[in-house]
Amino acid sequence: KEKQDGLESIYNIKIDYMSYGESTKYINVYATSLSDLKPKKFEIAYDDGFLSDFISAIIVGSTGSGKTYFTHQLLGKVVMSKSIRKEDVEVFICDRKNEDYIQFKDCKNYYGVNAIDGIKRVYKIFEERLNDDITCNNKSTIILLIEEYALMLNMLDKKEAEDIKQKVANMLFAGRSKKIITILSM
Repeated sequence: KEKQDGLESIYNIKIDYMSYGESTKYINVYATSLSDLKPKKFEIAYDDGFLSDFISAIIVGSTGSGKTYFTHQLLGKVVMSKSIRKEDVEVFICDRKNEDYIQFKDCKNYYGVNAIDGIKRVYKIFEERLNDDITCNNKSTIILLIEEYALMLNMLDKKEAEDIKQKVANMLFAGRSKKIITILSM
């Protein structure tokens, strides 16, 4: 809500609602312009081809800068892009604060206070794929989202933090060919 308020302020609009249709390649944003008070419908293309070969991302910004909002949008867009291309996608969300992605808390691949376990689980998949001689073309795309990565590392003892940093770095460097996308928010 806070991020939506920020966008509304920047663009001088009131967002009424957004819809993500499967039969269309657009995200529909219904908003009212505050300058002329007329409702408008904006279409945002989510299958623009830009994300078809999406590799990984590190999102950096200060508190309140819109990192989480951007990450929500990016994650949705990557998943949609892969789904449109009939790729199987499995998303793992590691939200140590157990706050920004709490709406997914009942999903099997949501890791809140146990975010480290989620990273380790995806790393195990990464290692299996790395040690397999067979191509990963027929395997599902794995998306690992780590929210507030720096905060999570600061909460660990030095040895465990180094271990996690190494695992994440390995996935960032070699994950593409193993169909593992890593998105870090810091």
